[in-house]
Amino acid sequence: MTGPAEMLTAALGHHRAGRLDEAEALYLRVLGAVPGQPDASYFLGALLVQTGRPAAALERYADALRARPGNPELLFNAGVALDAAGRAAEAADHYRRSLAARPGFVPALNNLGLALCRLGRPAEAAAILRDAVSAAPDNAELWANLGTALRAAGDPEGAAEALSQAAGLAPGRTDLLEALAAALAGLGRNAEAAEVSRHCLALAPGNARAHYNLAVALEAAGGTAAAEESYRAAAALAPDLAEAHYNLGNLLAARGEAKAALDAYGRALAARPDYVDCLNNRGRFLGGIGRLEEAMLDLDRAVSLAPTDAVARMNRGDVRLRRGDREGGFADLRKAVALEPASVKPRTSLAMALTQAGLLAEAGAVLQEALALDPRNPVALSLLGVVLTLGGATAEARPLLEEAVRLAPGMPEVVGNYGMFLIRNGDGAAALPWLRRARELGPGNEQVHGGLIFALDFDPAVDVAEAQAERRRWYDAHCRGLSPGRGSHANPPDPERKLRVGYVSADFRQHSAAYCFRPVLDRHDRSRFEVHCYSSTPAEDGMTEAFRAAADGWRDVGPVDDGVLADIVRGDGIDILVDLSGHTAGNRLRAFARKPAPVQVSAWGHVTGTGIPEIDALFADPVLIPEEERPLFAERVVDLPCALCLDPPAEASGIDLAPAVAPASFTFGCLNRLSKVSDETLRLWARLLGRVPGSTLLLKDPVLDDAASRGHHVARAVAAGIDPD
Repeated sequence: MTGPAEMLTAALGHHRAGRLDEAEALYLRVLGAVPGQPDASYFLGALLVQTGRPAAALERYADALRARPGNPELLFNAGVALDAAGRAAEAADHYRRSLAARPGFVPALNNLGLALCRLGRPAEAAAILRDAVSAAPDNAELWANLGTALRAAGDPEGAAEALSQAAGLAPGRTDLLEALAAALAGLGRNAEAAEVSRHCLALAPGNARAHYNLAVALEAAGGTAAAEESYRAAAALAPDLAEAHYNLGNLLAARGEAKAALDAYGRALAARPDYVDCLNNRGRFLGGIGRLEEAMLDLDRAVSLAPTDAVARMNRGDVRLRRGDREGGFADLRKAVALEPASVKPRTSLAMALTQAGLLAEAGAVLQEALALDPRNPVALSLLGVVLTLGGATAEARPLLEEAVRLAPGMPEVVGNYGMFLIRNGDGAAALPWLRRARELGPGNEQVHGGLIFALDFDPAVDVAEAQAERRRWYDAHCRGLSPGRGSHANPPDPERKLRVGYVSADFRQHSAAYCFRPVLDRHDRSRFEVHCYSSTPAEDGMTEAFRAAADGWRDVGPVDDGVLADIVRGDGIDILVDLSGHTAGNRLRAFARKPAPVQVSAWGHVTGTGIPEIDALFADPVLIPEEERPLFAERVVDLPCALCLDPPAEASGIDLAPAVAPASFTFGCLNRLSKVSDETLRLWARLLGRVPGSTLLLKDPVLDDAASRGHHVARAVAAGIDPD
């Protein structure tokens, strides 16, 4: 080896034999003897890339290219070194120069396509890789790379076809089968995805990714039990496969298995601590089960890791509102809208929160924006219908709610909203089938289930036994296990101290129920009792101010979670807690189910029973709840002389002689909501009107402003035998 040529030949022999240290030393000796020698520079550059030193390789390739500037192999290998050094744009330029020197050079086409993918230009990459597969149609790797590029370019069908070609050319390669199964599942072709995953598992039973892909396909097809088994298999085989633990957690959370779901989420985050989707879903789930402080830790971290993630903002906004942080909650929800200005979902989330806060005008404006983006969005249509109904615009609300149900007949909230509209529109009998359907569609939705209970009271065909049985079902589904036990209160047993009585309502305002319970609050003996009010009132008015002035303690608790409310009541040392809502809008019955006070009562607001055994007493009277019905109630019925009391409104005029005393026609009146007026009642009234010649019937309900509703109720009256005049 006296000359450079002999040394180069020996170096190449060492290189081919894998004796890389010896080869490198000889390449350097050649270059010491002949600086810039192109062959030594080229092969030393290849060795340096091979041993993980791409930056050093670039110097050697530059030397070789000075001697052979248009050499396609040199340009290609320099591109490989640039790629390895993380300089994808320069690598792509070298691959293009290589192709200019040798058109159709397949390795350069392939690497250029991959570089363009890394540069975020998948559509260009796919075009280049199509040229590559045209030149080498039997190359499985090229088809696989084309599939990856097409998927990134938003062509899932093309991606699945390319991956299918790749898997067909290399039937033993499980990595290609994995990619194909994932692509098919993404297209909703779940049966095919499952079949490919099972084939992969036949080749490699311990393939964790194949188990995961099979689980995804099975879950999407509705096979949750089989999917759970496959997720568990994937997680056992690959404990660091965070997606398997995460999807298992989602599946368990949907079934309400809190402990198991949180364990799965925890394993996912142990494998990938910055897994934003998992932090998001665990935070949302923790919020849903009332563990709001833990939820905030997850959601704060999710927002920190992904400050432009609108979903994280929505979830955190919801939890903030439920903790009582109204300013922070609305800030997050509005930020979510700003982050995704072309998306409907953040707007519907914001609108729902605004509606619950009684900010109907702003909620309506946000929903109009949502519908400008997607005029057929059933959630936005339904929510706008609710907002309009609450604002008294039932005529405008009806077509929106009907269209929402037509578009989304399987969505429990949409179906439930339509049922509640029918109740507000005075048609309780028609509402029941819709609300029963909503409960079947969403058995875990407490509000939908509560709406059904409310509607049952308007149907004379529903007896007390059925109504109370539904309340027990509601309790079992949404409240059982919330109470920490009846003996866990720290209230001082001092017989000389004042008792603290807490009243909980969403109706501390101009509302029929408020006229019944306000006299009670006003007439407490303040030498013996303190009165505390916990208000979820959405829209305050002058009567709200009167309640606030009459109370010794006042808390606005509308946005806060029921668990937080229970903690507040417990912290305030309330001795007797009184529910004033029953199963009406804005109730806080799930707070009562946590037993935050030693004695709990339901009274005055909606005296039809709650179904909650943690409520000790239901105030009624012997007429309202007959003795034989009382064993059906979860609460002990305690009689007052009369369960309903009333102070005349201050603005009421004086009492005059009844019009019937003068020679005039007699007017019967019913000022209830018309959903309480059954067809049976109308038939009774028809008989009464017939016995009093010249008499008339006066009905009052805001729904009568709607011509369609007015026509419906007039038709009901006529059918019962009442003259339309």
